[in-house]
Amino acid sequence: MPTAEDILKTARVEIGIGETPPNSNHNLFTVWYGAGDGPWCAMFVSWVLAHAGFSRDGGASLTVPGVVQTTKCGWAYVPYLLNNFRDARRAFTAGPVPGDIVTYHWHPDNVPDHTGLVESVLPDGSIIAIEGNTSNNVVERKERAPSLILAYCRPPYDGVAAQPPPAVPDPPAGVTVPQFPGYCSLGSHDNATRQVQQRLSDRGFTIQVDGDFGAETAIAVKSFQANKGLDVDGVVGPLTWNVLWTAPISP
Repeated sequence: MPTAEDILKTARVEIGIGETPPNSNHNLFTVWYGAGDGPWCAMFVSWVLAHAGFSRDGGASLTVPGVVQTTKCGWAYVPYLLNNFRDARRAFTAGPVPGDIVTYHWHPDNVPDHTGLVESVLPDGSIIAIEGNTSNNVVERKERAPSLILAYCRPPYDGVAAQPPPAVPDPPAGVTVPQFPGYCSLGSHDNATRQVQQRLSDRGFTIQVDGDFGAETAIAVKSFQANKGLDVDGVVGPLTWNVLWTAPISP
């Protein structure tokens, strides 16, 4: 298993790599990922993990033990990356160490917009990160303030145990709670989102049941969380999922 330093050594070598031609989103990371040219910060992180040793085929594809991936090469979409690490109990909001994946949000909506790799942690809580697809369209070091950081993800590079799942109350007698299907949040598009939307609709929320976790769904989830005394983050994790089925319907 690679170490955190293996990850950072691999990332440092790529500092300065940009796009050819300029402003094209085309480079070795997008070519490796194989999904066409597009925003590539998550592709860069995936490439680094694979070429640092999280691979079974010499870096041709990515394998992070215990973490579901969008494709055989990892992730191109930051929300999926974060949700997959949340499902693996390897996402958290404090206590970063070098080698962690960091996700940022530019807007106060709890949706990750950008990602990189933590190189060092500063005394004031800021971090130095190595990131691809920055504002200069290159791989570079960036200092980021804590206010921009949404969450960290820790690959199993050092044997750090996954976090235990959050405690959820037992359902009332006669109430069956469907198995938690995995985290979903703004930007998710899956059956878990559809189930959440249907349950919110059953509880009286005016919401379209289409499997797309858009702004309407986020508002409904946050309203439900506030009403039930939960953390109002717009993310449906195990606790919010459980309460959707077990809490009494209230105005």
